[in-house]
Amino acid sequence: MYEIRGDVWADVQLPLISQFIHDNLFVLSQIYSNMYGSDVKRESLGMLKKDWEVWVFASLTGSMWFCINVKTADTRSFDNEGALKKWLALEK
Repeated sequence: MYEIRGDVWADVQLPLISQFIHDNLFVLSQIYSNMYGSDVKRESLGMLKKDWEVWVFASLTGSMWFCINVKTADTRSFDNEGALKKWLALEK
């Protein structure tokens, strides 16, 4: 009986898996979209700060918050809710 120690197969399989993904990326993308959806959900949180409207964009990969000044068209973006709340609390 032969004894194989360690993850010998991983070194052989990883290139094959990578090649399969490369060759079938379009099909895999369609399957993934059908299973999990690819929608980006958009929602206005309203005017949370004077003259600033806050929007949240959420997807499978995460969320982003965008703030738009309705008077000057300035924008700010945040990649986490904590930073948004900190900015909102700085000045009302």
